[in-house]
Formats: sequence, C-alpha cells, structure tokens
Amino acid sequence: AATTYHSSLLWTVRPIITLKVQVLLYDTVLQALGIIAEPSTKDVILNVRNISRSQFANTKLFDKFPDSYLPPKNATNLFEIISRHFHFLKNAESSDLEGLSDEMCIPVSTASQDESEAPFKGAVLIKPQQVLFTRTASETKCYYPFLHSLALTLSGLLPVLEKLGVKHSLELSHLRLVLELAFLSSDGQEIDVNTKKVVEHALVKLHHKLDAQVEIPSKLALSLSPLYLLNHDGKLCRSSSLFSREWLYKLKPDISLLAKHGISLLFLPKDISHKDFCRYLPKEVKPKSLPDVCKVDVLTPSISDISKCSFAQNLTNKIKSPVFHSIVLKFIKHKINEKQQQTAIESALNTFLNNYNIIVIDNLCLSVVHKQQQIGTMKCNYHFQTASNHQCILYIDAKVTKLRGRKILVEVAKRMTSSKRQEVVHVTSSELREFQETVSRLLSAETEQDMEDIFDDEGVSFSTDEMMFDLVNPELGGVLPKQLSHRLDQDYKNLFRADEWVGYEVEEGTVIFAKV
Repeated sequence: AATTYHSSLLWTVRPIITLKVQVLLYDTVLQALGIIAEPSTKDVILNVRNISRSQFANTKLFDKFPDSYLPPKNATNLFEIISRHFHFLKNAESSDLEGLSDEMCIPVSTASQDESEAPFKGAVLIKPQQVLFTRTASETKCYYPFLHSLALTLSGLLPVLEKLGVKHSLELSHLRLVLELAFLSSDGQEIDVNTKKVVEHALVKLHHKLDAQVEIPSKLALSLSPLYLLNHDGKLCRSSSLFSREWLYKLKPDISLLAKHGISLLFLPKDISHKDFCRYLPKEVKPKSLPDVCKVDVLTPSISDISKCSFAQNLTNKIKSPVFHSIVLKFIKHKINEKQQQTAIESALNTFLNNYNIIVIDNLCLSVVHKQQQIGTMKCNYHFQTASNHQCILYIDAKVTKLRGRKILVEVAKRMTSSKRQEVVHVTSSELREFQETVSRLLSAETEQDMEDIFDDEGVSFSTDEMMFDLVNPELGGVLPKQLSHRLDQDYKNLFRADEWVGYEVEEGTVIFAKV
C-alpha cells in the first residue's frame, strides 16, 4: 500500500491508506506494515501507463469534449497530474522509459492548442511522437488534431519528454504519422473536408522534405513505413497498393476500367509532380507504376535507319565512344568525393555501356496490356525496354530532334550513372543530380567548342585534340577541323566499306566529311 502523501503518483497501482500518525512512524515500521516509504520508478511508470489507457486517451474528444470529463473547479487538472509524474521520472534511465514512448501519455488542449484554456475546455492524451516543442502553436496548427505543440506548463520537463520521443522540429516521421492517424480515423472511408486539408498540407511538406533529404534509402524507408497516401476516391491507402498517374496524361485510359482491374490511382495536390514525388520515395513505400503490372510493348514497330535521326545517331556515337567513356570517368572523380561512391557509379556506367542498344522507330507507339486486356495505347518520343537477359533497348521516334530529345538525354544520364541497388550509392540527392546534369550536357554536346565550354564551366582539364570525331556526329559536307587532319589515313591500299566516314579534299587545304 501507499499513503495519501504519494497517492497522486500511485493511485492506480497500489491501495491508498490514510495514516493520521504518519509523522510518528519510522520507515522500518512502515515497511513492516507493507507500506512503501517512497514510490519506485517502476510503479510510477505503471501509473502513467494506466492513465494513458483512461477515457482521456481518445482522439474523438477533439471533436466533442463532454462536460462530465471536465475537472471540478479548483481541482487538479490533467496537465498537473502528468507533470507530477514526469517530474518524478526526470532522472529515470531511457531504458526504463521506453515502454511509455508508444503510450498516449502527453496531455494537450482541445482548445486552439492553448493549454491555458485546458481546465475549462478539456485535455486529451496523445502519444509523444505527436508532440513538438515549438516556439508557437501555429507551427503545428495546420496538422490539428494529429500533431500538437508541447504545453508551456510541461516545457520544463523537456529532457525527460525527449527520451519518450518529443522532438524540437518537424521530421519525416511526423508527416508519416499524420497520414497514418488520418487513415485510422477514417475507418477506410473517404476522408472529410477538414482532414483532406490536413492531409494535403502534409503531402506538400513531405514532398519538400524528400526533395531536400540526404538520408540513405534504408534509413529513409524506416522513417516512412508504413506510408498512407490518397487515392482518386479520396480514401487513404497503403502507398504500395497505389499506382502513380505518371503515364495517364499520355495513356488516357477509362478510369472505371482501371478500377475493375484493381488499379487504384494515387492522388496528389496539383502543385506536386507525380514523377518527382514517386522518384524521391524509397522502394519499400513507392507507389507502383503501370509498367509494374502491365505489359508494355512497342506496337507494330517499323524500324527506321538510324542515320535518318541525327539525334539518335549522335547519341549512339557518344555511348559507343571510348573517349566519351573516359570523359565521364574523369567527371566522376571530379564531381563525386568518396571512393566507394565513385566505384558504384563506375559500375553502373559499365553496365549501361555493355547492355544498351538504340533503335529508331517510325511513329513510335506503345501498347499497354493488363491481364490480357489492352487498356490503352500511347504515342511517345522514346521508350526503354529491358529484356530478360538484362539487355536494354532504347526506342526513339524517328522525328525526335535535339530540342525534343532533352528529356531522353536526362533519362539516359540517370540510367548511365545510377545503380539499380540505390543503397549502394550513398551519394546525396543534390550531388548525384548535379553530376547527372553534367553527363546530360556532355551527351548533348555537338561540337568541339561545346565540349570545351563544359570543361571550362566545370573546371576540368582534358585534351580535345582527338575528341571531335569520336564524340561529335560529323555533318556530311562539313569542314574537317585542321587539328584532326593528322588522323586521316593516307593508305592508298585501303579497302573502303559502306557507311565508312572519309575525308574528301574539295580543294587544296580544305577537306570535308564524306561517307562511302
């Protein structure tokens, strides 16, 4: 048993008795009677746990707080009760407090998140992960009722509350929690207007944080699992069960037909790019894309001569050029700092160069089939297709020009420098994106001067004396630079072959590019 002196810390754990002669008794006498002299950490923690399972641990109280739950006038309120417990536990070990980290044991006000009104408006218990120690309540108000600012009356207990999971700033884990709590409160139904505003605000903030994140994917996945996102019906679902809308603007399928096939589409606020949002997410929580469940093939391909598409010809020359390979390797060492990172990207580059082929198609069109039923077709400028033997074909529409092909170069640069096992490449997103942008510029370079400009911009030195013919798609009839004239083979016994590039002297000292 415990005496009334400790009743506020133990009333749910031990019987409380009143000793009128308590001051005359020694500890040994109390012990002999089975009355504790001082509460134990274990008992106080158990008392907090019991409180956290009371009627005040109910989020529905944010909607309507019964008058019967309000404390009588001048009575001890919930903030004071919890404060006493954590004041006692302020020196407790973190290991002892672990059991409370997932309990609803932190009181917050139901009134505008201002705890000064709590005795009159009521208080609700929530989990420590839902509480932030912020300068003003407005920082969490847009996430109400799922996130709250720590009451000022509890701010002096921050050291012990931090052990439970109270944070100083908004993190990815908080946004994930907001979405999960919104899902749990919806009971699988369409969320209401107020909750939708909170969810959309959380999604926008999540997008911004993912764009700036520097965590490696494995840690990021822990912060975001499980993740709940909105579908096109206004319901929150597990992210891994949803499908990105990235292809829909091209495919334009019948949404009701997709629903019949069990395809639920991801919904995002209009300011968020579906492609970027999904790209930032780790694979464990990433929404699916239609290619994940659909068979996508080139529809009745009509293969064209690659020479008819100067963009594809130039890209092919670059990819097959040993000199270009050397240049990219040099930029890897220049732009990426750590050796392990360099090795991973070099491995991705070698895999790309050994497994890619480019095919030019007249009027490139794709057929999208799900469960043996075609759900749509779409025209496109390019399409990557991977075979079972890891060989990858890049199909390019014959009408693609340099201007229309910018996205292709960006995608090729990403595939050329990114391993499928992203966790191997511990490169920050900004560092890797900057490097891929440089590779994209190298791929788009058409002249020797273009290449030299890139080297100057990046502060990289590289001899361009013999670079042009390897890297630049020569123009028929164009003048051969004099610095390359020494590469002309003057062997009169040479056996010429079809499509072989040659230098043709139109007049003394002037040689042009020609083709056999």
